Amino acid sequence: MFLCNSDQSAERESEYLANLTELRVRGVLITAINLDNPRIRQIRDSGSAVVIVDRVLDADALDWCAVGVDDVAGGDLAVEHLIERGHRRFAYIGGPRELRQVADRLRGAELAVERAGLDPASLTVLQTNGLDVAEGRRACERLLGVASIRRPTAAFCANDLVAVGLLQHERRALDSLVMAAAAKAQVPAGSALAVDRDVFSAEIEATLSALPSLTVVRERIDQLPAAGLTLVATGPLTA
Repeated sequence: MFLCNSDQSAERESEYLANLTELRVRGVLITAINLDNPRIRQIRDSGSAVVIVDRVLDADALDWCAVGVDDVAGGDLAVEHLIERGHRRFAYIGGPRELRQVADRLRGAELAVERAGLDPASLTVLQTNGLDVAEGRRACERLLGVASIRRPTAAFCANDLVAVGLLQHERRALDSLVMAAAAKAQVPAGSALAVDRDVFSAEIEATLSALPSLTVVRERIDQLPAAGLTLVATGPLTA
């Protein structure tokens, strides 16, 4: 199986399609940037099965096999959930608006706000230049710059990567121990947050050990009990 990320680049998408055509793959699932890209039809004409994922087809493209979701309904459900949780000021974060999914999810959010009888101004739209982690961080910085009396109390992100960036920046702003340690132990990984495990664990342990109200107990475990249920937890706080 080959996983190809175009990162919203039409040129990269074409390069991947050309490579897959040369490899004579049996089938392709593609969230196409542009369905008019001739390489998509070329790979299908070469004998590979092609399924368009999460793209709305125009009337002249109905000869394609496609699978999609109702993004308007998804946006509606997301904001309806936030309203049920008691929130009355929301942020919708995503972009560019030209992407059908982004526009449809925003429309769903607007419908939920309208149905609840709330002021349309209760939905703040923060448009991004893309749907990645870096854009989520930048959006959070803008969000935190809004006066607290007007700042949204809940956010609906157009996709997971934007949400990850939003949470990362928010945790840094709140002086998160984990994010501070991660910054010191970070290793190159593009837009992802990757850390040196040994450095990260040592930083966490040193910070916790310095707290006067917390005692860190270290015990050696040579074997597990033969009877009963044993829960073994691993991670940066137990390394």
